[in-house]
Amino acid sequence: MTDSASEAQPVETGRSPAIGYCTHHHGYAGDVRLIDVVEQGSGPGYALRACGPCRAAYNLVPLGDRP
Repeated sequence: MTDSASEAQPVETGRSPAIGYCTHHHGYAGDVRLIDVVEQGSGPGYALRACGPCRAAYNLVPLGDRP
């Protein structure tokens, strides 16, 4: 007898991909992911985000996918 609760099941969230500003091509796009966070000594820092085509073109790895 197998325990179905212990088996991993994919979860459908029903959400659309993130739409945001791509700092690499300077425009809005779908499926934008966080690439890097730049911290500054004084004043606010900023975040670098990239869309799917820019991630592929510039070989960028999202921050959440790094080891």
